[in-house]
Amino acid sequence: MSPTLTTAELAAMRDHADDFLPDSCTIQTATQTVDSTGNPILTWADTYTSVACRLDAIQGPVIGGGEPAMWGKLAQVSDWVLSLKYDQAVTAADRVVYGGVTYYITSAETDHTWRTLRRVGLKKVI
Repeated sequence: MSPTLTTAELAAMRDHADDFLPDSCTIQTATQTVDSTGNPILTWADTYTSVACRLDAIQGPVIGGGEPAMWGKLAQVSDWVLSLKYDQAVTAADRVVYGGVTYYITSAETDHTWRTLRRVGLKKVI
């Protein structure tokens, strides 16, 4: 059985966790429209700006291996984990811009016990 935290203790842990978010990023949300020929077009808008964060690389092989093809071209892909404030809104349909580089969200952590940070899986495509 795990120990019980008070609301004040959890709030203090969350405040302390914020000290480990030294950077900032932008979270973008897509809107789908159609061009003049009826083809779908995604337009990305900055939904949250100056979001406190920390970006960490995941070491090791990419699941699936090989060189993936994206948009008809070979692409170099790397995996990352983005840490955000525990209550930051973000979904797997969003994307993140960090340091001028765009990352696609592969997973957005759901709620769990004593969440002090929110972790998001990312892919960087070059």
